[in-house]
Amino acid sequence: MEKVRVILFIFIILFLNMTYGFEKQDLPRMEKRLKFFQRGHYAISINKVFQEKVVQESEGQQKIFYKDAKVNFYYISKEWYDKIFSFDMDIAGLINEEDILTLGNIKLSSNGIRIENTYQFDKESSCILCYLPLYPIRFDDAICYKKEGDKIIQLLLKPYSITPINEPYDKEKIEKLFNSEDIKPNYIIKTEEGLWTLWEFNLDFGDKSNISTLFSTTASLIIPSGGIGPTFYNYATGVKPGTKINFLIKAKVIEDEKFPIPIKRNPNITLFDTHIHITTLTDLRDSVIMARKYGFKYGLLSILYNEGPYKRLFLGDEDMFMAMERYPDVFVGLGLWQMNENGFPGFPRKGPDDVQHILNLWKKGCKGIKTLEKFSNVDVSDPKFDSVYKKIAELRMPIVFHTEPEGKGCSNTKVAQVAEKFPQIPVIMAHLYNEEQLEKIIPYLKKLPNLYIQHIHLTYVKTKDGKTALQRLVEEGLSEKIIFGSDLQDDHSSLISNYYNFRNELKKIGLSDREIEKIMFKTAEELFSKVKPVNSD
Repeated sequence: MEKVRVILFIFIILFLNMTYGFEKQDLPRMEKRLKFFQRGHYAISINKVFQEKVVQESEGQQKIFYKDAKVNFYYISKEWYDKIFSFDMDIAGLINEEDILTLGNIKLSSNGIRIENTYQFDKESSCILCYLPLYPIRFDDAICYKKEGDKIIQLLLKPYSITPINEPYDKEKIEKLFNSEDIKPNYIIKTEEGLWTLWEFNLDFGDKSNISTLFSTTASLIIPSGGIGPTFYNYATGVKPGTKINFLIKAKVIEDEKFPIPIKRNPNITLFDTHIHITTLTDLRDSVIMARKYGFKYGLLSILYNEGPYKRLFLGDEDMFMAMERYPDVFVGLGLWQMNENGFPGFPRKGPDDVQHILNLWKKGCKGIKTLEKFSNVDVSDPKFDSVYKKIAELRMPIVFHTEPEGKGCSNTKVAQVAEKFPQIPVIMAHLYNEEQLEKIIPYLKKLPNLYIQHIHLTYVKTKDGKTALQRLVEEGLSEKIIFGSDLQDDHSSLISNYYNFRNELKKIGLSDREIEKIMFKTAEELFSKVKPVNSD
């Protein structure tokens, strides 16, 4: 009987692998738990929770109602999935008919995706006719082709720019794609991974005289302010009453023969983010692609708590171990040390964790510790924790503290007292709340060589004279005590803009390239490289 169960289990696993055919376990958890609709190689997901009502329209048909959804569009190959774009919309209903899935004004089939919008104006108005951001991780370094008459224009797409280029290309292949039977693309884009996407935009606005200004006759590929990546955009102003504008988007993927090619690994580390999380919205594969492209490394902080159904869910050490094992070149684990003896709401495991717990984290590959004293008034400088601190010091593991406002048991000054008592431990403060706290911590940062502060909030906290905490620390000669930490908790793609923006801030302050590199990655690399190897005993 047991043998039969094992065989049945193996059969189920093989069936699931054949059914999905790609690494579905890497999809954001929110999308796996909610709605993920697939037609052939195409899929859309809805990554919010909605009230749903099922109505029997007729035999074999159902309609499911949602509202205010964020929709992600994917291309699914045999072994991989690729996120192409996402957008927010109101969804009227869902009808399944043969090979076509209709979701509001979206139609998904094995032949691609089709989006239609109709704008009916009862009074004079202005509106965005199209705002469709391409996924920044996937479309970084992509090459775009657009046709102007008989001429083909090439563009290089980056997070902050679209630059004309002139590179050799297969003219016959591109012309053939522009003359496809089922789609007449305005744009053809090839990603660095070898994925070809075709985009057709049609705008029917009737009499042009009814519109004062029109940004584009179809849709233009631009980089909007904020650097969120390439976006298809169109905008109309002064649209007169009674005007009806129809907008149509078609998107299709033509898989390249060599797709997916291996991601080119950046040989240099450019960023060590010492404070990043995996949550319901995290896409591990995309996060890793970004890290390898840009030379990023992540200090993954393990936290476990649930802020309500389908909201943020931090799954703790086990997820961290999984990420470390699958992508050891990207993730550096910082294991969880529960300090509160009563546990927390949404986190029932009681503490405090003992020395053996720290040893277990170290043996499993963790290079640092993240304390969990949140939602409590645990005094992190209490002598009852000394035995654990001594073991952490022996292992030379850095500690990241989620610091609290002054007067709390994990305030910046309380954390500084730990650093003072245990000079062998690299101590990293993860938050800063106000100018008063900044002034209190500056003397400690000057005095203690093992005390550091992450950049979180350093550009937000302001002094009375209008300077940022970051500027104030640099003025005090403390740039070498600053370590990059983003505290990203969902979609890691915003780390691209965080990286560029923070480097620019440091440049404006007047730091040299050497000083900037220490903040962005070198100091963290040095601290984590000193952790005692597991096989050293």
